[in-house]
Amino acid sequence: MNIMYLSKLTYLSLSQNSFTNTIPMNIISLTNMTLLDMSNNKFTGTIPMNIGSLTNLLMLNVNNNKLMGTIPMNIMYLSKLTGFYIMQNSFTSTLPLELGQLNQLSYFNITSNKFQGIIITIYYLIFDNIYYYSYYYY
Repeated sequence: MNIMYLSKLTYLSLSQNSFTNTIPMNIISLTNMTLLDMSNNKFTGTIPMNIGSLTNLLMLNVNNNKLMGTIPMNIMYLSKLTGFYIMQNSFTSTLPLELGQLNQLSYFNITSNKFQGIIITIYYLIFDNIYYYSYYYY
C-alpha cells in the first residue's frame, strides 16, 4: 500500500515497530496529518527536509530512533505544532532559531542528542509559551 493514497489521514502512529531505514519521504504528502508518531523505531537519516509542508501538524514525535543531522529550518511552517519530541537520537549542530516561530509549541523535548551551542539561553528567550521543556546533551 502506498501511503500517498491516505490523503485524509489525520493520525498516524508507527511507534514501537522496529522500522529501519530513513523516514519515508512520501509521508509529507499527508497534508491533513495532525499527529505523527514515529517513536521507538530504528529510523536513520534525518527528518525530511520538507516537513514544513505538514501545516496541520499538532504533534511530531520521533524520539528514540537513530536520526541525526540538523532540524530542518522549514519547521517554522508548522505553526500549529504544540508538541515536538526528538529525544534519544543523534541530532547535531545547533537548534534552528526558526523554532522560535512556533508560537503554539508547549511541549519540547530534545533530551539525549548531540546538540552544540548555547541552548538554555536561546530557548528561554524564544519560547515564552513552553509548558514542558527538557534537554540533556552528551
